[in-house]
Amino acid sequence: MSDTIAPVNELVEQAPPGPGHNLTIFDHDAKGNLRILTDVLRELMLEENKELIDRKEELLGAVARAPLVIGDPETAERMVEQRKEIRAARAAAEARRVGVKRPFLDAERAVDGFFTRDLVTPLDRANATLGERLTVWERKVAEEERKRLEEIARQQAEEAARLEAEAQRLAAEAREREADATTETELQAAIETEQQANQIAEHADQARLDLVSAEKVAAAKPAELSRIRTTGGAVSSLRTFWDFDPKTINRATLDWQVLAPHISTECLEKAIRSLIRAGGRECGPDLKIFQNTKAT
Repeated sequence: MSDTIAPVNELVEQAPPGPGHNLTIFDHDAKGNLRILTDVLRELMLEENKELIDRKEELLGAVARAPLVIGDPETAERMVEQRKEIRAARAAAEARRVGVKRPFLDAERAVDGFFTRDLVTPLDRANATLGERLTVWERKVAEEERKRLEEIARQQAEEAARLEAEAQRLAAEAREREADATTETELQAAIETEQQANQIAEHADQARLDLVSAEKVAAAKPAELSRIRTTGGAVSSLRTFWDFDPKTINRATLDWQVLAPHISTECLEKAIRSLIRAGGRECGPDLKIFQNTKAT
């Protein structure tokens, strides 16, 4: 076989139907759903594209026999011509692929158009609409509930402070009565006052414990304060997450050192190539930007 290969422009044309042309690539599964028999499809493609496969093998064989190092102008010219032929073969294969795939793409668009555009997307929009309204309502409910709980905590704090002050007052009064007591009756009154002070102090301690609980409840997450549970079992509540305002992005003030670990290598390379196309030749002390050459 010669290393100089014949032109392949005619391979762009669709091949005539092969012997497996009458085979069907469609079937139904046990549930009645339409499916594509990929093994049959591959068999059909192998039969109907034999000339493309043969051409590929011919070209790859020529490349395998080509010298590793070009030693003369004639060899260089032959390789230039072979690259032209390889690109033509690739164009033929790509054109055939597009033609074979077109009905599948049309079918995919029809399926997506029916289910996605006509069914899923309108339902997503309806769900988002109700979600926006529920967000407003649940924020309102959570805010009102937090205010209510904070008011309970405030009142609890006042009650605890009042009881503590009353206990301290009675304890001081009991000490004074005990110090001034001259009779058994006065001493008994001092003892009773002290007992009353101790009882109120115990109530004050419990009030402080209740206050801690009330403060924890008032500091609950928005999800706990806004949760809606229907009789049908549906649940909705506020989800807390960190977000940002795209309108506040300022390239001049962004902390790029903080962002750097979160920018993918693919995005960085794309940005660097954009910089180079714009004439940039430097970008930090480590990045090496250089003039390169490559055969067209």
